[in-house]
Amino acid sequence: METYHAPAGKPYQDWNAVFDDALFMPWTAFNTGYISGVLKNNAQPDSFPSHRDPAERYVYAVMVFQFRHPIRGDILIDTGYDRTFQERPPYGNLSLAMRLVYKLTKVQCIQGSDEIDLGSHLERHQIAPAHVFLTHLHSDHTAGLPSLPSPTRIYFGAQERTLVSRLLCGNHFAGKSSIHLLDMSAGTALEPFTHVFDVFGDGTFWALSTPGHTRDHLAYLINTSLTPILIVGDAELTTWAMRDKILVSTIDGKRGKQEVRRSASMIRAFHEAYPGVQIWFSHDEEHL
Repeated sequence: METYHAPAGKPYQDWNAVFDDALFMPWTAFNTGYISGVLKNNAQPDSFPSHRDPAERYVYAVMVFQFRHPIRGDILIDTGYDRTFQERPPYGNLSLAMRLVYKLTKVQCIQGSDEIDLGSHLERHQIAPAHVFLTHLHSDHTAGLPSLPSPTRIYFGAQERTLVSRLLCGNHFAGKSSIHLLDMSAGTALEPFTHVFDVFGDGTFWALSTPGHTRDHLAYLINTSLTPILIVGDAELTTWAMRDKILVSTIDGKRGKQEVRRSASMIRAFHEAYPGVQIWFSHDEEHL
């Protein structure tokens, strides 16, 4: 496990300058399964509008995003579920700790018999990812890692690997030999975000610090010339939750709630300033 050092890039002054350097990069968003649970498991009840019932059950998609960089090859953002969720429902390859959490909160994982798992999707579309960037270390974002070859390069926030994340992710990282940490404190400000990171130094792919849901949660921007794509992970729950100004959950107490609010404010300000950028969520098949 080592800190990743990005090549030096251009000193961009704003996002419009970044978008001027966009490249054509084909990309896809695909669903690897679903999570069924009550809204209060995933969001802060005191942020709910009156028409949202905290006890209502919702079914959330478990999304993965892929794009093809002209030099770096196929890149994944998050990994969703592998096929064990179809073979051993409802908890697939989840750790004992994660199974206990889900049983206590009455959460179920759903994949069905259609081959929508990560490995099947990659095989069907002949995608061979060289790099995987994780928004954060929750099991619904890491459970597809066992489908990937050991040398696949895996990246996540430098402060993300905590005791809790290790318990919840279980053996998802077993045998993975190339893990790289993104130190967002080394990033620069690009309004409205306080810390951003030009991952490859060419303006094509950006990591954005959006902590709160977890300690070092990251969003990612794919600067493709068709339409730039901002993937917010779990910093915002869904399209409707963002429209309703619902705030996602945190286990980091008062500090976490403050960071969730700050990260949501940055994402919402970005959406207002750059409405042509598509906003995608880790738990929604629709986008803004």
